[in-house]
Amino acid sequence: MSFKSLSIVSAVLLALTGAAQAQNRFANGGFEDAQATLPSNNGPVAAPDATKAQGWIPAAQGYDRSSDAHTGSWSALVHQLNMDNSGVMLQNSKATGGMPNLVAGETLKLSFWSKADVADSLAFYTIGYSLRFLNDNGNILFNTGFVDFRNQINNNTWSQIMGGPVVVPVGATAAFLEFSAAGGARLAAYKIDDVALVPEPGTYALLLAGLAVVGVMAKRRRAA
Repeated sequence: MSFKSLSIVSAVLLALTGAAQAQNRFANGGFEDAQATLPSNNGPVAAPDATKAQGWIPAAQGYDRSSDAHTGSWSALVHQLNMDNSGVMLQNSKATGGMPNLVAGETLKLSFWSKADVADSLAFYTIGYSLRFLNDNGNILFNTGFVDFRNQINNNTWSQIMGGPVVVPVGATAAFLEFSAAGGARLAAYKIDDVALVPEPGTYALLLAGLAVVGVMAKRRRAA
């Protein structure tokens, strides 16, 4: 392989790397698309539900979309309505998000932005997320467990939360993300935005480095 050919191939791979990094494994991570509603039995299709986000499943006391966004026009507000239930928001990347199967062996990194929705001490609350990788039968093949990030956010500014990197295990086809909010003496509430699960850049850097080594070795063999 000549250095000219190597440069061309490297340029192509760099372009593919950028595209792969931009490919979010979760749908509607910015909550910009409202949840579609089912057709009405009386005829016309009802308007999308602006309080919910497409691809995300409200559960327990759930969540609502919020106009206080990190980017774009919308974020998600995860909150409790009463002390008996946690506020929960969920997405299965494949079943509800409509995203393609995960790739076994791929290294992925989770990131999102968060902001507390309360002015008093976050010590009163338990807020966090759990990321799981599932197979087609719904079996959990990987689980981060509950990750508490309340010490990383405040109610004045948006803060970026990073998780991972994690490797997709063999057999895993979907990513399952759960955000939850629970309170002690007070109802818990916080906002999230720009949720992304994307390939780790280091994976592609190693690929390019290996390609460069192959090119140099090929050139040396021709010179010999």
